[in-house]
Amino acid sequence: MTFNKLAKGLSLNVILALALTLLVVLPDEIYKMVNSNYQAELSTKVTIIIFVSYFLAFSSKGGRAPIVLTFFFAGIATNQLLHFEYFGSHVSPNEIPLFFDEIDEITVSLFTLWKESLGAFVVWGLMVFVSFKMVTVSRESRLSLPLASLVLLAVYTLGLPRKAYNDPSVQNYYPNPKAISIANGVRSLSWVLANDLYREALGEKRGNKSYVKREPLVVEKLIDKIEPLNIVFVMGESLNPRHMSAYGHERKTTPLLDKRINKGEIKKTIVYSGGVSTKVSIPTFFNLKKYPEDTSALTSGSTNLLALAEEQGMTAWWLSTQSANLSVYSARVDRERFYTKEDVLREYETKYDLALLDLLKKVDLAKPNFIVLHERGSHSPYEKYHPSDFVKYPETGVTTDELRVNSYHNSLLFSDYVHEEIISYLDENSSLPTIVIFTGDHGELLGEGGYWSHSKLIAGVAEVPFIIWHNKKAKEYADNLYKLKFPTHFEVGKNIATLLGYKVSDPQEQDGVYFVNGKNLAGDASFAKMQLGQDGKISSWEILR
Repeated sequence: MTFNKLAKGLSLNVILALALTLLVVLPDEIYKMVNSNYQAELSTKVTIIIFVSYFLAFSSKGGRAPIVLTFFFAGIATNQLLHFEYFGSHVSPNEIPLFFDEIDEITVSLFTLWKESLGAFVVWGLMVFVSFKMVTVSRESRLSLPLASLVLLAVYTLGLPRKAYNDPSVQNYYPNPKAISIANGVRSLSWVLANDLYREALGEKRGNKSYVKREPLVVEKLIDKIEPLNIVFVMGESLNPRHMSAYGHERKTTPLLDKRINKGEIKKTIVYSGGVSTKVSIPTFFNLKKYPEDTSALTSGSTNLLALAEEQGMTAWWLSTQSANLSVYSARVDRERFYTKEDVLREYETKYDLALLDLLKKVDLAKPNFIVLHERGSHSPYEKYHPSDFVKYPETGVTTDELRVNSYHNSLLFSDYVHEEIISYLDENSSLPTIVIFTGDHGELLGEGGYWSHSKLIAGVAEVPFIIWHNKKAKEYADNLYKLKFPTHFEVGKNIATLLGYKVSDPQEQDGVYFVNGKNLAGDASFAKMQLGQDGKISSWEILR
């Protein structure tokens, strides 16, 4: 083969690969035009991976590889986009095996979306047809590389699944709201291949032996149209209430909040979160996911607080200084009202969580809103997420343990300042009844019992603050919100749903029995079952594996 022929064949492979790469990412861009809640953005990394995949496909000796690859990508994209259209969420790894158990129900669902399904399949067929034509027209001119198709096959059936096989956390393979359908689909499928097929074949499939199939929660709309109000939900990060002066700590770590408490403006208590890691606790809270094994609430969105607010005519916002992937299954909002750390990187570098106040100022407070402010504040390393002006307790020249405690307390000082700024802004600018709800995604241990950080299934890691501020017009709302049947995130969520005009009930409820999930959102890893007495204290704490 001459050099010119080699160069020409190589160039053709590159052109063909680039053309099909642009073709298969096009459905996501089209879908964004018709569904404003779809938040996907094309990343350079994903584009390169798709391009390299097609380059290998066109470099294979046979002519079928590009067609098979397009068929594979088109199938994944169609599956993800139809799922999003029907449920408002992406397909997770836990849902793929259910496809084979619930094929009849899925078929019925597709018929209810027959227009969307028909359009999707037409686009799918067009993509496959174009790839077929490209293969046939270029068959004699393309450059063939030895083992190209085998390398491509190995990457998708062995390479990516092997990475998932060695990863203990399924959350790392849950969809990212800002990733395109192909990326989310490949990620989910890799987990299923590794942990539902390969592990089962090897007799080592992961799972929790205490798994119990649960009935979904029942949602009843009690009020057709609620009175206009603003609800601002501040989700803090890694919060230990025992280290807040608002709860009695000797160091004045929340001096501004303390002043409001002394004026009688604040309601506060301690509640138990539904998880001990952010990736689990966030979707657990905002979807009222009571049972670790029950993933139906995540996919259906029937108990999603932001979706319920939107149904009542409120405008839902997700404003976060955390990564977009932490909002999966929670942020059911229009993409124009969806901001994460990736959108405010420049501001965050100097303002940290105070950047949330700038985002809050985008909201028209004259109209009813449900606003989530998701903070980064007290995440480890604690000294990394607050400005030097708030270093009251020394972070240099101290022992490692002293640094941990001191920097954590400094992070609380800064968060206290951020919260005061948020409350002051709302008090001055919201004419509607306004409530600010403040809690944490999970707790944080700072040497208690010899433990540090979180992610451990210990009751102390589940303890988080529950704080309410309200303006004068919202006193009755706040009083009702504060009346918890038991001090848990689940009951907080139920009360918010009630505030929104909905009654949420549990068909299999056991009085005082709640769960704290471990590292797996679907409950496949360990989780804790706790029994609460009428005094709200834990009478038993059982780890189920």
